[in-house]
Amino acid sequence: MWITSASDKNTFCYDKTIELMELAIINPDKVFCWGFDYRVPVYTGLLSKDFLNEIKMSSTFTEQGFAKEYGSQFVGSSSDAWFDYEKLLAHRKLINPETHEIIRSNIESFYILSVDVARKGCQTACTVIKVFPGGDKYTCHIVNVYVLGKTEDEKVFDRQVVELKRLIKRFNPREVVLDINGLGVGFADFMIKESTDPITGEVLPAYGFLDDHGYGYEEIQPRNCQKIIYGIKANG
Repeated sequence: MWITSASDKNTFCYDKTIELMELAIINPDKVFCWGFDYRVPVYTGLLSKDFLNEIKMSSTFTEQGFAKEYGSQFVGSSSDAWFDYEKLLAHRKLINPETHEIIRSNIESFYILSVDVARKGCQTACTVIKVFPGGDKYTCHIVNVYVLGKTEDEKVFDRQVVELKRLIKRFNPREVVLDINGLGVGFADFMIKESTDPITGEVLPAYGFLDDHGYGYEEIQPRNCQKIIYGIKANG
């Protein structure tokens, strides 16, 4: 019997776990591999929720450490991974995040919002990109990332759309690049209609598409609306 806590992917225990999982597939009558996270001891009363909350509120708390010790998740990248986890992690913190449009008189720039739509299990992410034109190339900086629909009540698309329209008002983007694959079509249907902010009561405008993709947006969106949405529909 092998027993281990999760750790980094470049360790012996990770390699051993992979080995046992492979053996469980090849010879399931003799080998099996299983694990669990903090929810099992909390459910059975062996671990206190208050204790976990204290850990999360601690100044020494890290997502990676919690994932390993209490989430039973190996973190980092393996030797054959496509992406270097440590390099990505080093760039996760934004040095100078922006929460609204900042245009300097002597520097040409504009904003683009990139929206990946999700509804169940995942979260809709809006990436704020600041673009600096220069000659024959553009320099792009990610200046903020927002999660839309953080609670179950806010995950419905009409509420997520209100959050996105608030960001459009704050950043005045040149374009909003919107994922309209699958679920994104339902999201788009609310974008081309006026919305009412449930907090302020403000009526937020409809926004139109620059491209159609055969969905007929150009025919049904208001003719006088600001057309700044570029729909991305991935295919084979």
